[in-house]
Amino acid sequence: MRRTIAGAATVAVAASLVLVGSFGLLHARVATADSQLDAAAATSTDGQVAAPTLAGTIESLQTHLGLQPADERSWASLGVAYVEQARVTLNPTYYPKAQTALNRALALSPHDDAAHAGLAALDSARHDFTGALAQANVALAVNPDSAEGLAIRIDALTELGMYPQALAAATTADSLTPGVPIFTRLSYQRELRGDVPGAVALMQRALAAATTATDIAFVQTHLGDLARETGQLAAASADYAAALKADPTTVGATAGQARVASLRGDNATAITLWTDVVRRAPLPEYLVDFGDLLQSLGSNTLAQQQFAVVLGSAALSRANGVQTDLEIANFESDHGDAQAALTAAAAEWGRRHSVLVADAYAWALHAAGQNTAALAMSRFALSTHIADARVLLHAAVIEQSLGMTAQAKAHLAAALHLRGMLDPLQRQVAARTAVALAGAR
Repeated sequence: MRRTIAGAATVAVAASLVLVGSFGLLHARVATADSQLDAAAATSTDGQVAAPTLAGTIESLQTHLGLQPADERSWASLGVAYVEQARVTLNPTYYPKAQTALNRALALSPHDDAAHAGLAALDSARHDFTGALAQANVALAVNPDSAEGLAIRIDALTELGMYPQALAAATTADSLTPGVPIFTRLSYQRELRGDVPGAVALMQRALAAATTATDIAFVQTHLGDLARETGQLAAASADYAAALKADPTTVGATAGQARVASLRGDNATAITLWTDVVRRAPLPEYLVDFGDLLQSLGSNTLAQQQFAVVLGSAALSRANGVQTDLEIANFESDHGDAQAALTAAAAEWGRRHSVLVADAYAWALHAAGQNTAALAMSRFALSTHIADARVLLHAAVIEQSLGMTAQAKAHLAAALHLRGMLDPLQRQVAARTAVALAGAR
C-alpha cells in the first residue's frame, strides 16, 4: 500500500543473473514497496529482468544441476532466480521452490555466503525481516564485504524499526561498497527522519552514480516520487519522463504519472494510465490507488474489482509463506472489516515495531473506535518525524476525534504539505477533517 524502502540492492549471484532488491516498500513506498513489495516481492524496481531471460536462466540452472547435483553455488543461484521470478511474474508459488533450492545449497555447503544471502532475500520477499536479518548476518560473517548481505541487513533493520542500527549499517556499507544501492537506502533513512531535502540530495547522488538504464530509471522514478509528494508536479512529471526514456518498461514511473494526473484533476488520463499499470503489474499498492480513484469518482463496481484482486493476491501470498498482515491491516481499515484490520495490525506489531506498523495499528484502532489506544500508537508512528502524509493525516484524524484541535490542525497542515502522497480517498478524508477542525473551538 505504500513504499517502505526507497533503496535497491544489486545482488550478483551468477554472472548471468542480477537480482535488484528493495524490501517491505513496499509501498512500498516503501513503500516500497515500494514496498513493496508489498505484492510480496524481494524488489521494488520495476520489470528490470526480462521474464524470458530469467526463465532461460532457471532452465539452464536446472539442466546443469541435473548433471552436477553437488554444485552448491548453482543451487544458490537457482534459489535466488526463483525469488526474482516470483517478483517478475507476481507469482509467490516460486517462493517454496526457492526455499528448497537454497536449503539444498546449504546442505552441500553450510557456510556458503551466497546461499545465506539468497535466504535473506527470500525472507525479505516473504516479509520475515527477523529471518532476513539473521541470514544477512550469517552471510556477512562469512563475507564481510558482501554487497547483497549489507543491503539486505539495512532493509531488515529498517523494517524491524531498528532505526539507529539501520543508519549505522547504511553508513558502514557506504564506506565499503558505495553506489546506487547504498545511496538510495541512505536517502530513505533521511526521509524516515523527516529530512526530505536530504533524501533528495542523496537520491541525486545515486543518479550521478547510476550507469545502467535500470538504475537510472529506478532513481529517476524515486526522484519523481519525492517531487510529487511535496507538490512539485512539473518536476515530478519530468523525472517520470526521464525514467521512462531510460527504461520504457518502468511501471513505477507510469504509476507516478497516473498519480500526478489525479492530483491535477485529470481523472480521464489517470484512469487510462492506471489501467495500463494494473494490467502490467497488478501490485496491491497500485490496485488500491486505482480502486480509490474509481471509488472517489463513484465507480464503485469497478473499484471493488480492483479490491477483490488485492484480497486474492494476499490469500495466494499467505499460502506461499508471505506475511501479509501489514497490507491487510491498511486495506481493511480503509475499505473493509475494522476487526480484521485490528487483528492483522496486532499480529504484525507482535513481530516488529516499525513506525509504519505503528501507524497501521493506530489507524486500525481508530477504525475500531479505540481512539485513546490509537493515539498512543500514532505517537510512536510519529517518533522519527517521518515525512509521510498518511501517518500525519491519521494522527490528525485521531486527534480530532479526541478533541485535540490544536495538535490535529498542526498535523493536518503537515500532511497537506505532503498531499502528493495521498490518494483521492485520503484527500477526501483530509478535506472532511479540515472542515471539522474549522468548526471546532
